[in-house]
Amino acid sequence: MNFVQITSQVGDPSHPTLELCMNNEYHFVRKSLKVGLFFCCCSFLSYTDYMMECLCRIFFVLYFCINAIFAQFCTDGSIRLSSGSTYGAVEVCLNGGWGSICRDFWSNEDASVVCRQLGYSPYGAIGLLYTYYSSSTVSHKMIDVNCTGTESNIINCPYNGYSSYPCSLSRDANVFCYSIGAVNVSNCTSGDIRLVGGSKQDEGRVEVCVNKVWSSVCTSSGWNINAARVVCNQLGDNRINVEYGNVAGFGFAQGYGPVLFGYFSCNGNEANLLECTPNFYHANFYCQNRHYYDAAIRCERNCSNGAVRLRGTSDSTYGRVEVCSNGLWGTVCSDYWDYEDASVLCNQLGFSPYGAVSGNGYYYRYDLPVSILDLNCTGNESMILDCPFNGTINFFNCRSSHDAEVICRNATLESDLCSTGDIRLVDGLIESAGRLEVCVNQNWGTVCSQSWDMSDTQVACRQLGHQALGSTYSTGTFGQGDGVIAFGYLYCNGNEQSLFDCQRNVFSVKSGYCTSHQYDIGITCEPLCDDGAIQLTEGPKASVGRVEVCINGNWGTICSLYVDNTDASVICRSLGYSSYGAVSLQGYYIEYYKSHYLFNVTCNGTEESIWNCSHSTASCSGSYDATVYCQDILTPVANCTDGDVRLVGGSTEYEGRVEVCINRAWGTICRYGWSTGDSNVVCRLLGHMGLGSSSYSQFEPGSGPIFMSYVGCSGSESNMLQCYYRQPFQYSFCGHSYDAGISCEAPCQNGTVRLVSESNSYYRRYGRVEICLNNLWGTICDNYYWNEKAATVVCRMLGYSPYGM
Repeated sequence: MNFVQITSQVGDPSHPTLELCMNNEYHFVRKSLKVGLFFCCCSFLSYTDYMMECLCRIFFVLYFCINAIFAQFCTDGSIRLSSGSTYGAVEVCLNGGWGSICRDFWSNEDASVVCRQLGYSPYGAIGLLYTYYSSSTVSHKMIDVNCTGTESNIINCPYNGYSSYPCSLSRDANVFCYSIGAVNVSNCTSGDIRLVGGSKQDEGRVEVCVNKVWSSVCTSSGWNINAARVVCNQLGDNRINVEYGNVAGFGFAQGYGPVLFGYFSCNGNEANLLECTPNFYHANFYCQNRHYYDAAIRCERNCSNGAVRLRGTSDSTYGRVEVCSNGLWGTVCSDYWDYEDASVLCNQLGFSPYGAVSGNGYYYRYDLPVSILDLNCTGNESMILDCPFNGTINFFNCRSSHDAEVICRNATLESDLCSTGDIRLVDGLIESAGRLEVCVNQNWGTVCSQSWDMSDTQVACRQLGHQALGSTYSTGTFGQGDGVIAFGYLYCNGNEQSLFDCQRNVFSVKSGYCTSHQYDIGITCEPLCDDGAIQLTEGPKASVGRVEVCINGNWGTICSLYVDNTDASVICRSLGYSSYGAVSLQGYYIEYYKSHYLFNVTCNGTEESIWNCSHSTASCSGSYDATVYCQDILTPVANCTDGDVRLVGGSTEYEGRVEVCINRAWGTICRYGWSTGDSNVVCRLLGHMGLGSSSYSQFEPGSGPIFMSYVGCSGSESNMLQCYYRQPFQYSFCGHSYDAGISCEAPCQNGTVRLVSESNSYYRRYGRVEICLNNLWGTICDNYYWNEKAATVVCRMLGYSPYGM
């Protein structure tokens, strides 16, 4: 083979280069992606480098000649699938080369032959009318295949060659095959329909016969009213009313075997479901062996005007309300749908009129007309059509998500003589505690604790005449109820006047936790407080906590902004504590379920109560509640300034228990976290020039307030309160036995010397020499002049022998 002659024309896309290697396979060259890549490479190089162009073209021809040669090694009549072991585009070997099959006139009989030849079941095989998978080959080997379904090999079927007429490469024949044991053969005809698993002839799981196999239809998407109507019409009797969904929604059993169809695109007028456009791709990848999505329908003839029923669930006691009007089932718009309407509806259905609960938005359908609008029953009517209402089918605007829904109670349920909206607490030891019950349609029922929170408690307590706050008990603390469970999943914002004003999931009581009285909610409400009262709450002890004030019988908080120690003095004094040493704490309690009642509080310290201080009821720019730390009433007043420090209980003025002044009272410091650096700051603040050391146990413990703990000074503070510290009540062990004590160095006498040893030698006979000048200790430079004579003088001054140096 002369490559020079070949490569001279390979760059020309119209030249049948590959015919030098393999006759009649030029189409293969043009379709291959890799050919395109090589061709682009060569075309680009032809403008840059002749030698590279030549090499590229040589490799180009080599690549396709080798591939064309190896492509010959297949046996005529062999078949394979392009995409998977059981599905894909069909490829067949003819004349030693692989090619695809044109899908024109492709049928299930053709698919049966292919699947049998591949070792799969010929039954249930589907020859797709649409191309979902494309072949990697570049030409059609067969066109107009026309098998009977009994052939053992596809080439035994009548067909035309690929040159008979053009067939687009995007029209490759596809098949779906099933393993021999995966399908059950039935004596049915493709296109037959049947309903399985229903309690009546006109309802059940939809199954379609394909190639002698019954198949389920998947409803994960695309299954709609049009497809359901085609099924009902195909079953005969021109059924008008149709319900559709999946087996789970109807309560029918799931199917088994293949799910051949993903969905059908129907216009509703087809005579046979297979006349609709099916989706097999969806069935294969999303619904295969997932029978939870099996399609189910209920076909019905004309209904009787005024008849009512509940749909959307498998339980006959609750669901979407449907009313028959003019022979057709329609829904009721939930606008103005209330408990009285629900009572009439349930009574008409043979259930108790008491305890009926109205709802909407959970079991709606988009395809049903709305038959009734603005229903307005009094509750005494015997049937829905006796109530005033507006509307004629399809002549008003009401979204399907507003379909009226209801929960009915057992027919034996009697009236409790309560009014809808009433609530009560039962089985508690006090009036303000117990299991919560609500009245719906003259019937008391419990409330499920699922999703219950403090906002719901606030509303319930307010409605009961208590403060809008309390505690929640969600596991039957006050015993379990024995009637109906009326409410579940309430969503209050806390400002509602009644629980019935809150959003709620009406149907939560029919599933999950809320079906059991084990989760009946119980609450304890706080009784109304006396206006003007003040209290501290949520602190580790009675003298510490969030400041709360009572207004209109309810406790509220004070915005912490601008509240200082002077304000704290007034608060503590009004609560029976000392006004001295009172501390305002910032950032301890964030506003949560109690509102800020007082803002911008400003006291001068002499007031008897916080109410006598200047304050406003405007908004608070901060979110924290005022918090105070009060001291015992016997705490004495001290003539000191905030941040002052002193040492108490030592034998000299340079040592003792550390005390700090806050709000005209002395208090100790808890030594937890205390360090030498903190001691140095205290010594410096006291005017002592030397370094301090910690001396915990040698001083008597204090007896007054404890103001600080976990102190962390940087060393540059001019006031003790400038150091970082925490409140002592944060640590349970910070009693007076943990009071911090220190020892500072006394001033030295000028001219005296001392030895400082790192090992603190008992005899002090060696170490660093320090000398006192200007009442301060300092070192001596070890330069050229420091010698044995100088050392002799130091030893003599310290009382040691001057000899031996």
